[in-house]
Amino acid sequence: MSKVIIPEGVKAKNVERQPGIIEKLYASIVGGFGVTTKHIFEEKVTIRYPEERKELPKNYRGRHYLDIEKCVACEFCASACPVDIIFIVGEPHPEKVRHPRVFNIDILKCIFCGYCVEACPTGALDMLDVYEVYSPERFILTIDELTKKPEFQEEIG
Repeated sequence: MSKVIIPEGVKAKNVERQPGIIEKLYASIVGGFGVTTKHIFEEKVTIRYPEERKELPKNYRGRHYLDIEKCVACEFCASACPVDIIFIVGEPHPEKVRHPRVFNIDILKCIFCGYCVEACPTGALDMLDVYEVYSPERFILTIDELTKKPEFQEEIG
């Protein structure tokens, strides 16, 4: 609000006028119509999934993939995981130092941060750009599921 200049010698109370309920209601309604009108003319962002698929960013972190040939069961990925969802049991292997016998990831608790991928010294663990591979019945990915690449990576629309 603008200040009123009062000449010297004149006493005036410092009273600011507050908007009334009708003015507040009018401002709210006009503001709401403004937002609605703005969104009417914007480009629509709704896609018709599964016929149309959204293009994912190149650094998208989706489903985990384990290259069993590279993995040495060092458990760096399990120790780097902030929510402790990776369970590994290693065993001796004739060709490498160790080999994972059990490698489980609890997807229900996973926050998809990617720390496990960054911690892997051999590059055996990766996160694919696939997001439609989880079934509601099975939320713990075993070594068999982690070593298979998803077969239904379709081209985007």
